[in-house]
Amino acid sequence: KNWLKESKTTNIRKIIGKSVSIKNKKVPVEYTKEKIAFGSGIKGIVKEGKKANYEDTEEILDFDKEVVCRCGSEVLIKRVEDQLFINYRNSEVKERAKRAIKNMKIAPEEYKRELLNNIIDWYGDRACIRWGKWLGTEWQGGIVEPISDSVIYPAYYVISEFINKGKIDAKQLDNSFFDYVFLGKGNVSEVCEKTGIEKRTIMEVKKRFEFLYPVDMNCGGKEHKTVHFPVYIMAHTMLFPEKYWPKGIFVNWWLVNKGGKISKSKGGAVPIPNIVEKYGSDALRLFYLAESTPHSDVIWSENKVLKYKAILKRIENDIENFSKLAVKKKGTYMSAWVLSRASNHIGKYIKYMDDYKIREAALVIFNFAEDIEWCIKKGFKIEKSAINAVLKSIVAMLYPIAPNLAKKYAERMKIKEIRLEKLKGIVENREIEQKEEMLKKLISSINNVEKILKNRGISPRKVKLKCFDKKEEEFLKMNKKFMENMLKLSILFDNSIDKEGKPGRPAFILE
Repeated sequence: KNWLKESKTTNIRKIIGKSVSIKNKKVPVEYTKEKIAFGSGIKGIVKEGKKANYEDTEEILDFDKEVVCRCGSEVLIKRVEDQLFINYRNSEVKERAKRAIKNMKIAPEEYKRELLNNIIDWYGDRACIRWGKWLGTEWQGGIVEPISDSVIYPAYYVISEFINKGKIDAKQLDNSFFDYVFLGKGNVSEVCEKTGIEKRTIMEVKKRFEFLYPVDMNCGGKEHKTVHFPVYIMAHTMLFPEKYWPKGIFVNWWLVNKGGKISKSKGGAVPIPNIVEKYGSDALRLFYLAESTPHSDVIWSENKVLKYKAILKRIENDIENFSKLAVKKKGTYMSAWVLSRASNHIGKYIKYMDDYKIREAALVIFNFAEDIEWCIKKGFKIEKSAINAVLKSIVAMLYPIAPNLAKKYAERMKIKEIRLEKLKGIVENREIEQKEEMLKKLISSINNVEKILKNRGISPRKVKLKCFDKKEEEFLKMNKKFMENMLKLSILFDNSIDKEGKPGRPAFILE
């Protein structure tokens, strides 16, 4: 547009077939039949007829930066005659796609707004430009547009299973088969007669498809926000009945090095076999999940991967030592506390996983492990049924995040089905939890004061406590030995000290 104004050219016909200079580059002035082509210079429309009758236009199309192949060579843009396009510009296609998006669970939420308010409207037709020996679906001598051709692969997976097992020969597949399996059209006897596929196999494929579809969640990198996902949604809404439309999309960001994205094409990618052998797949998964939110880039750090490897080892030790606390006695105080904490963690974990907040779910496991460690430190006996309920719960939480560790203990505990659900009959006991929290804070406060005194050359030998009421005093007396072991100080209960305790905050003096 600017070039035309500056050169004062008003008749485009005069420069067709010639070149113009744009940003010191020679750009051919060409037209492509009926549709826009990028990199071909000027946009225009060729009317039907034996001879080209060009319409005037005032728009120059060019890439905003040099296009370079992965091998480093310059990419040249070629005009393709008699082009085929997939009609994503169609208003009905866009309307159906938006209707699907409104009912989908999409993370992050802002991407859902982008799809509805911008991306679907922006999407134009996609050219089927590949001709010759290319990987893809052949159509009228060419290859279907690659992105569009790949977006219903979840449905293909259902059929490929039967082909790989030799129950179906790919040559047997025809439209009647796909119409029956995917769209519910026709009947199984007709499909059997036309294709030669056994009736039982056809019905098995359809049953399998109906079990797996619709797709609950399609996960992919942020590079697919405007490439794969919009076409995935539009293709499904064009081809399938509404009951099979996708239910969710999860966009993850990248694993990056300090210099940018780690990928095969950009360099910096570590061979997968080596990385798994060195760190373990569980540690890698935990690093990816816990180090950052799914919707922000993760910066690769070997030290942090090793940190998460150590965390998993610590959790493994916790499970081993926790199981040693089991006794047949029922109704113990610590049993009630740890079951209440487990119930609390389970509720949070399920909510986070339902909302696809994977990092927060991983942090719940860490907190759960800290509670188990607290039980181990106290050494109080816990009834066996409570031990089993807690261990089954943490194993179930670990399965999506550290599956190898989870599988190890699932097999040892002979857990046939991994299912995380609220502990039956367990009500969260806030009173017991508050008492334990008071104990933890009291020990922490005494430790902090002791450090200050030691920095001043004073080494306390005993702690005098004054509780708010008798209940608190009874609880702390029950934990007196534990406190003395933790603090390495003598504990005395003295109501004569010149300080007053508050609810949940006993007064104390170090001597």
